Amino acid sequence: MKIFRFRQQLKHPAALHDKTVTFREGLYFFKNGSWGECSPLPGFSGETLEDVISSGFNPEYPSVALALSLLDRDIEPAAPESSYTYIGNSADLEQYLNEDDGCTCSTGHNLPSVCIHDDQENRTVPPDIFPFEKIFSDMKVKTASKKTERRTDNPVFKLKVGRNSCSSESSAVHRLLNRNPDSKFILDPNMLWNERTAEEFLSSIPTDTVLYIEDPASDLKTSLKIADRFNIKLGLDELLRQFSISDVPEKDLGAIVIKPMLTGSLEKCEEIITRAADRNLYVTISSSYESILGLGLLSSWSREIRQKNGEHILLGLDTEKIFL
Repeated sequence: MKIFRFRQQLKHPAALHDKTVTFREGLYFFKNGSWGECSPLPGFSGETLEDVISSGFNPEYPSVALALSLLDRDIEPAAPESSYTYIGNSADLEQYLNEDDGCTCSTGHNLPSVCIHDDQENRTVPPDIFPFEKIFSDMKVKTASKKTERRTDNPVFKLKVGRNSCSSESSAVHRLLNRNPDSKFILDPNMLWNERTAEEFLSSIPTDTVLYIEDPASDLKTSLKIADRFNIKLGLDELLRQFSISDVPEKDLGAIVIKPMLTGSLEKCEEIITRAADRNLYVTISSSYESILGLGLLSSWSREIRQKNGEHILLGLDTEKIFL
């Protein structure tokens, strides 16, 4: 197995809990034509990249376990995709509303700078073994097809909330509903709400349009109170790493969010997905800001999972747009 270390610049600094990063870095594992990515997420992963390297790539670390399981599956990378439109701020909203077809797509990206790790020489990976061109080709085909189709189905939007005024955030919901009254929403306060702020926001929108609220408060008790108060399903993301599915009453739980880089091997992710499917929950397979290669590998695997489990599998793997 060969191991390559990569670094890719972000368009804008990203705040990840108590850390702000300007680039994403990690490791590519390569063996017999197969690829895996190991890139612990600063501020979220229990391990750092240096922990992984100094441990000799210990598979007990979730990021290492994921990379090794990707290698074992021999997955062909595909264009990253998402089942919803992400609205993180007012600029995202205006961009969406100003697009004729309601779609945002990328057509290409700069490749990450990569060096071979095992001897620390600053040499780029031979381009004939890197699978990026296939991913870019798929992205261009997907972009072209979306430009010829107007969105006529019921669009799903994931909205970051809890950062700005209630009036501006509820206005975003109403503007999107004015464009398409059949729109549905995933709300993501990232644990920033308390009962008062939740009351203020949720009282200002039609709550029957909300598929689920992802981690509304920093503790499960308050999150459940919010879900019960407005009869909205709860989605677990970071809370899922503190509690299990069984800790949440069936009537309250609507979705789980799996970030494979933080969870571990594909087999472990699939076990969680199977348990969620038994409870008829939505499962969002989400990114941890992997590079274009890691997103492409997870996208191929996620499509297989969606074929097996149906429409309750949502993909949130189009974060390649954050890179230069």
